[in-house]
Amino acid sequence: MTSMSKENNSEVKQAAPGTLGKLSVKERKSMFCRWIFSAGLGWNFETQQGPSVAFSMARALRKIYPNDDDYIKAMDNHFKYYNATPQMGNVILGATLAMEEQDGLKAYDSVQSLKTSLMGPLSGVGDSFFWFYCQLSWVRFPVTWLCRVMRPGQLFG
Repeated sequence: MTSMSKENNSEVKQAAPGTLGKLSVKERKSMFCRWIFSAGLGWNFETQQGPSVAFSMARALRKIYPNDDDYIKAMDNHFKYYNATPQMGNVILGATLAMEEQDGLKAYDSVQSLKTSLMGPLSGVGDSFFWFYCQLSWVRFPVTWLCRVMRPGQLFG
């Protein structure tokens, strides 16, 4: 081994159990739950789901940015336009949170670019799967059952 690789190996620090970087697994799950339960609550015509994104990430961003000015700047970045299928939104929010955690405010523009570039493709996948396949399944099974149970020609029972 060279001296450079020894130095790099000594700098690698193991994360504490139950944590991934600065945030714990519990804090990440908290962001997930906050997003799922608030994805449509803050919807408006200007930023659409932007307020819900900011609400979901507020606690995690506070831990990443203990300085008030940095925290406010990061929160303002997440109040911008955002619109994605709620079930797929966690993928985007998780990726942006990882960027915030790793690079901090140096990734300010990159975070918004990542969110914008992933909204369309993941919403397309999410809309096709969740709003077409899953909802048709909830209708298809009862209708199939009713067709088998009902006698031919009878409308009710």
